[in-house]
Amino acid sequence: MLLIRVLALTLLSSLTLLPTISKADNVAPVISLIGLERVWHAVGTKYSDLGATAIDDIDGDISDRITSTGTVDVNSLGDYTIVYSVSDEAGNRAEEVMRTVTVTEDLQVISFSSTDEIIDAGGSRAYELIYRTEPVAKQSQGFALIFYHDTKKTELVFQLAEGILVDGCDVELRGPLSQMDLEDTDSDSATNAVFALGLISEEEGEFPCDFDGEITFGTLTISAVDADYVGPIDLNLQIGSSPGYAPVQKLPSLSFLGDTDGDGVRDDLDAFVLDPNEVLDTDGDGIGDNADKDDDGDGVEDAQDAFPLDSSESFDTDTDGIGNNSDPDDDGDGVIDSLDAFPLDFSESEDSDSDGVGDNSDAFPNDPLESRDTDLDGIGNNADKDDDGDGFSDEQEAIDGTNPVSPFSCRAGCFSFDVDESLQAQALTDGLLVIRHLFGFSGVSLTSGALSDDAVRDSPEAIADYLTEADSQLDIDGDRLSQPLTDGLLLIRYLFGFSGESLISGAIGEQAERNTSEEIERYISDRMPLQ
Repeated sequence: MLLIRVLALTLLSSLTLLPTISKADNVAPVISLIGLERVWHAVGTKYSDLGATAIDDIDGDISDRITSTGTVDVNSLGDYTIVYSVSDEAGNRAEEVMRTVTVTEDLQVISFSSTDEIIDAGGSRAYELIYRTEPVAKQSQGFALIFYHDTKKTELVFQLAEGILVDGCDVELRGPLSQMDLEDTDSDSATNAVFALGLISEEEGEFPCDFDGEITFGTLTISAVDADYVGPIDLNLQIGSSPGYAPVQKLPSLSFLGDTDGDGVRDDLDAFVLDPNEVLDTDGDGIGDNADKDDDGDGVEDAQDAFPLDSSESFDTDTDGIGNNSDPDDDGDGVIDSLDAFPLDFSESEDSDSDGVGDNSDAFPNDPLESRDTDLDGIGNNADKDDDGDGFSDEQEAIDGTNPVSPFSCRAGCFSFDVDESLQAQALTDGLLVIRHLFGFSGVSLTSGALSDDAVRDSPEAIADYLTEADSQLDIDGDRLSQPLTDGLLLIRYLFGFSGESLISGAIGEQAERNTSEEIERYISDRMPLQ
């Protein structure tokens, strides 16, 4: 029994010597302000900062470690910043928190929520009134807002904001207050009428509503009395309370403005108040944007300007909405312009041999003397004596007047759409022969009425053999099929003089590689007979 107790004590003793495994602390504490981020303080009075608290997930409440920087000069008007900092035992530093203290003479201020000082002539506009007071305005019975305005110009209506009168705030809204004693007000304004409203406590003593800080007090709607009046609106404000009346405060310089030219745009927003056809003049040249061919005056006409209202931009090569002057990658190929040998070409970015031809297009990207190999024989065109591999040397083709880089351009033996060898390709002969062949016509039905008077190839068998051997050439749209209602129709339209959309509309195969009018026209043109 004694041996067991000794062993147990030894085991307990060894356990107490095991190292304590602590949790890694890499989370910063969090600082929270006591009070508001922005406070207003009366000039000339002592300021006592409310401070802040700090909580850490490991160390708990470390508010006593908070340090603050910044001072408030209560004798000088202005904004002052106090910054709070703290770190936990592990050295994790909290994100700093700031409070702005504004030392001011005006401890009760009314301001408008909207900065728009223009009201349509004959119309109205509602403004939220922001009431700010700091510290708490302690009134004996209440306070009043007194508006001075001209009843010949304006009508005022006030709506108290919801949530202002709450439980424990036993007051009532009165207004306009005709019975209120206004003899002591300072009516230093150019207006001739008073519109007063106020919150009045039913009980003597301290005003029961706490309006500390900044709140939306209500909505003031200003309406025109005379629908034809255009001009300034005189509107001043005074705050009255039991200690007396504050000085009259000039509210925003409001105005009623009309639309002289009746174009639906208010005069203050219209650069041409007498011209109903114009509103804007972006470049200030005296010509309205509707008539101006270069709205922003950058020298690039609007029709060619990707940014017609921005004089600093004209082009947007990659159509990403960012002008080339600001875009670090104009062509959007993923290579920034400063490293791109072709900053305006999406398909190219490098030119290894510096021959002016991008590597992607250069048949010999490392040979500055060569870039093209038309016949793909491994010999660059500069060194190749027969660039197109049609059996006629470049020198001979120059003498013949044929194209040395087109295997379809030669005096004889090259495919062309001059099917009947009349030395010209025509819609009602060659075009008709091709479409009949693609529809499966043969024999006399293939050639009847479709041969030129000058035809050299004039037998049905010769025509059929020629077109059968050239089947791949008849695939005009490049969909790997030669069909009458696509390729045949494209050829006849081209020979009739069609171009653009009218050439290709409804005549392109679903898998076509050549699907634009430019590509189709180029393909057929390359296979036209020499004249």
